[in-house]
Amino acid sequence: MKIKSFIQRIEINEEESLSSFIYRLSIENLLDSINPIGNALGIKWWEMPLNLFDEVACRKISSLSGIHKNVLYSKSYHALLNGMSEKEIKMWFHRTKIKYCPKCLADKKIHRYLWGLKPICICLKHKQILINECPGCKNQVYMKALINGRCGYCNLHLERGESFKVNENDFIYLSQNQFQQLIIGNKKTAIRGLSPTKLMSLFDSMFRLFDGFESFINTNVSHLGNKVKYKPGNQLEMSVSIANIYWMLFEDFPNNFLYSLDTFYKSDSPRKKYRKRLFSNFISTHCEFDFIKKEFESYKETQIKNGLVPRNIETFDESSALKLKQMYYTKKDIYQKFNISRGEIAKLCNKNLLNPKKVVVEAHTNYYFDKHETEKILETYLKKENNLITKKEAANFLGVSVEAMVHLIEKDLIIQQEAFIKKQYPYISKESVIYLIQQLSKNVKPINYDDTKRFIVYQECLNKYVTSGLQIAKLLQWAISEEINVYSLNVDIKINQLLFDEKEIKKLLQKEDIENNGYNLGDVSKVLGFTDRTLHKMIQAKLIVPIGVSISKNGRRIYFFDKEHIDEFKEAYISPVAAASKYNVNYSMLNKYSHKKVLKNYMNGICQKTLFKKEELEEILMRKGYILRGNR
Repeated sequence: MKIKSFIQRIEINEEESLSSFIYRLSIENLLDSINPIGNALGIKWWEMPLNLFDEVACRKISSLSGIHKNVLYSKSYHALLNGMSEKEIKMWFHRTKIKYCPKCLADKKIHRYLWGLKPICICLKHKQILINECPGCKNQVYMKALINGRCGYCNLHLERGESFKVNENDFIYLSQNQFQQLIIGNKKTAIRGLSPTKLMSLFDSMFRLFDGFESFINTNVSHLGNKVKYKPGNQLEMSVSIANIYWMLFEDFPNNFLYSLDTFYKSDSPRKKYRKRLFSNFISTHCEFDFIKKEFESYKETQIKNGLVPRNIETFDESSALKLKQMYYTKKDIYQKFNISRGEIAKLCNKNLLNPKKVVVEAHTNYYFDKHETEKILETYLKKENNLITKKEAANFLGVSVEAMVHLIEKDLIIQQEAFIKKQYPYISKESVIYLIQQLSKNVKPINYDDTKRFIVYQECLNKYVTSGLQIAKLLQWAISEEINVYSLNVDIKINQLLFDEKEIKKLLQKEDIENNGYNLGDVSKVLGFTDRTLHKMIQAKLIVPIGVSISKNGRRIYFFDKEHIDEFKEAYISPVAAASKYNVNYSMLNKYSHKKVLKNYMNGICQKTLFKKEELEEILMRKGYILRGNR
């Protein structure tokens, strides 16, 4: 389809981009797409939204639309970006993203010229941040959808989008106002006579310098996150970044700039030296920024006067270096005088035990330590360090394996302490090891060699009863608390030479097993006086209920019973033989009660044994006059 001229002609809006005008022109002339216009201009369809129409293209559009080519060219970004380097174009130009003000779109379905430029982040008329996505489905908005006023994905009205309001006195608004006025050609608002291109280059350099820093100013959108970003992710971040640089350079300059610079020097910002060098080179190669260079150099001189000096000060200022030596130790001095490694010194600083004067120069931090204070602190520190021994040293001292140390630490029998450096292994308090030996020595009983056959030695004891839950810590705790006796052939004891009475060990393990796991079937048999066979029948009848069941290696079931439950059962039930003895009544009479159902036999249907509830039996015996009430 070849187009010579359009029948339906429209006016281009004063604030409209040329791409927007072409899209509206195609719609007004009932074209299915902008391809016919693109073909007439020799421009691909996907290049049309970029708004980069040169003068030749504008002349052709003029012949089609009847609007003067100069007016059309002023609405193309080609007029602004012509002559810029590729790097400068990237600072200014959005190639694909389209942003807009919902309220402006509600007034007029056009794409405004300023919306396509990166530095422009807010609508001055409606005082709100521009948005660059569909408010409904969050997809990218394209030019055709913007002109139609509906999202190309979800068909939502784009003017329904909500954005963040900005106050007129907010630095976001003030900085954007300056930028937008400068772009549209208002020379009265020019900042220090800088052109838009030079101004944006300066801002870009400052973005690099302060990338990732918290905002230096408060804005009414600070609750959404405030950081200076070299590559902002959205319009809010871009507006905050521009507002910060505007505040540094053009609001109370140089005070705000120097404050920001001081924050940068004191920070632990990554690649700080590289960032500073880039910025220094930039302002040094552009005479337009001499006013910044002057303050930057002045700041560096002040740093030197305040003692913020480089490490190699001796090479160019012997007098200052001598004064520093009289007042302070350096890390090197401490290393040489006190035999403390540089790693230990760094750790002492991190723990705030040493509080040096920190001087940040370039990418380095110099440390100056007050002599008197440092000597006092290091004396205490070295005393504590000498109390630390390794696990292996502690194990050798005690006469145990290194693996056994874990159990002693867990039970607080010895104390593990963190050293300030040497993180490859933890340390043990030497004092706690000595104290443990002293505690054991109090209860150790000396024996002769001939007596050793009656006892079991430490390691054999652990090996034999480890499956019963015996550990070194438990064994030593029993010895210290005198729950078991402990013996030794030597006065200077080591744990691996200690001997124990095996019967005492077995008794305590059995007691502990009952407390932890409850009765086993054998225990219940002894308590209740029933055979294993009878107990199995009682389990099936749920007269007694195990709390756990495990399977042995040979496939047999092993039952565990709650101790309290079994004890309560014994207290609640009684056999005829026991009842006859306890209440001094005739055994045959009790059996007669059972046969006549006067008294319930709780073993009925389970086995041939008879078992009564004490409470029920006593009630009958009281009614018959065999026992008195109150004598139960």
